[in-house]
Amino acid sequence: LELGREFLALGEAAEAEVIDERLRRLTGREREVMDLLAQGMSNRQVGETLGISPRTVEVYKARLVEKLQIRTITDLVRISLSRR
Repeated sequence: LELGREFLALGEAAEAEVIDERLRRLTGREREVMDLLAQGMSNRQVGETLGISPRTVEVYKARLVEKLQIRTITDLVRISLSRR
């Protein structure tokens, strides 16, 4: 897990602070997409739920990976679940 290695030297509070800072960069729609993906929805299901195409969901996923500085959607799910 790349995210875990990055925070290995940080304390738990510092890790949470870094994640919170990254989450603040997200738009409302990006958060919606993140939350639905974390629930296990497919691109098609997220698209249907939000009234957007599966391709647009892929674009949002790419933005989430960039803004949150993660490598996998699994990391995205972990971040989303840890903030609840």
